[in-house]
Amino acid sequence: LLAVLSFAGCAVAPQNPVALQSNFWDAKPKKVGIVMTKVPELDMTYPGAGCLLCLAAASAANSTLSGYVETLSDEDLPAIKVELAKRLKAKGIEVVVIEAPIDLSKLPKNDGDAPNTSRIDFSSFKKDQGLTHLFVIDVTYLGMQRAYSSYVPTGAPQGVMQGSSFVVNLDNHVFEWYQPLNVSKGVTDEWDEPPQFPALTNAYYQALETGKDMILTPFAN
Repeated sequence: LLAVLSFAGCAVAPQNPVALQSNFWDAKPKKVGIVMTKVPELDMTYPGAGCLLCLAAASAANSTLSGYVETLSDEDLPAIKVELAKRLKAKGIEVVVIEAPIDLSKLPKNDGDAPNTSRIDFSSFKKDQGLTHLFVIDVTYLGMQRAYSSYVPTGAPQGVMQGSSFVVNLDNHVFEWYQPLNVSKGVTDEWDEPPQFPALTNAYYQALETGKDMILTPFAN
């Protein structure tokens, strides 16, 4: 029991959204790096199919759709960095687009525990490239999901994009903007229409576009 309570006490609460303040544009000069994690392979998962046999049954029942999901496009998602750079430059901010994907798991931890502070230490970007801020796009899941209760599906598949995007001040690691990405788009019509699954395809691309808009809209010209 003590071990369970200790583990629960150490759990990190999810980061809440942080709105971009209007004075973000006023404090200059800024040099903002834009970086993105590697876009994940498109996948289909089955939350709620909690045992190995349940998962195997769900995978078998949805194998045609699962194979189709893997053929969908990420719509050149990394190109969003270029659009962001354009918008920030229009505000008079110096921008560095970092081409190589970032691996957040390989960066050191930040020991600070203040609210709205990054738990990852991004100081190397300030030291190596002279940045004042880092704009991070972290897409952790892209594809479709179908919820299950053990062996039984509880609904139709949905198009899904998950992750987060944020701007961190490299002087103090405070988030000056933080946007969780947890986008799900369902269908209202018949979805089980192989081999092209038009309704679900549309739902997936709607989820992808909604996620992009959540990243770009606060930085509109």
